[in-house]
Amino acid sequence: MARYQRPETLRQALTQLHDNPNETVVMAGGTTIVPFLQPNDDETVLLDIGRIGELKNLICESEIIIGSAVTLKEFLTYARKQENPVLGALYEVASHIADPTIRGQATVGGNVARGGELATILLALDAEIIVESLDGGSRRIHLKDLLLDPGVTALGHPDDLLIAIVVHNQKYDYIHYDKFTKSHLASIPLASVAVAACDRDIRVALGSHRLFPERLSLVERRLVERDLTVPTGWGQLGGLVDAEVFALTDDSYHNHIIHVLLERALMGPPSEVNGQ
Repeated sequence: MARYQRPETLRQALTQLHDNPNETVVMAGGTTIVPFLQPNDDETVLLDIGRIGELKNLICESEIIIGSAVTLKEFLTYARKQENPVLGALYEVASHIADPTIRGQATVGGNVARGGELATILLALDAEIIVESLDGGSRRIHLKDLLLDPGVTALGHPDDLLIAIVVHNQKYDYIHYDKFTKSHLASIPLASVAVAACDRDIRVALGSHRLFPERLSLVERRLVERDLTVPTGWGQLGGLVDAEVFALTDDSYHNHIIHVLLERALMGPPSEVNGQ
């Protein structure tokens, strides 16, 4: 069975990662890791960072900083007390992830690192992450440059640890998130779409159970080139959306769902910050 370690400080966690980067699996809530552990695995070291205080920060100033070990429940409790539209949009997404029991264990960092629903809206909000290692120190990486494939990230060091997620606390004209699930009981959406618009800066992100979240760069460029705002005439974007989506997946049913979500997102109500 995997060996279990629970460091009390960030320094202890970074040291363990530095000494055993290939054998160490980082966990906080454990909701996506523990179910897949093999009983005969004697090599893996489970590094539980869930109680490290430095990873529990929640700050809302010029930047919104969310520690990687903050549980979804802790984030929801904090965000509900803030009169902040960006936190409000994130709250709406987080409050519909899984069920209350899972939200009490699952962490924001775990959801983002594995390409969950928060990763999709955070991509649209152009979020950054703070990572740290003993050798590389602390640095920031754009979330869009981090996510590659499910379970694969572009961290520069094998002993990098996700410290926090950072969102610029700016005024948005429009924030929209929408998803499609097979039933209200389903925990993983078949597809999700997020749009964030501020003046001429419009960002569109797509996530699904088959794809890691990513930005739709062609759609974003077309919106800027044609000086379009959100909402916009779907006829000016529909074909381009189809081309970019079909380049990602060739499943016709899946593509139809994505198409509908994007149409709703890009034709939504103007000058309104909402999370749906």
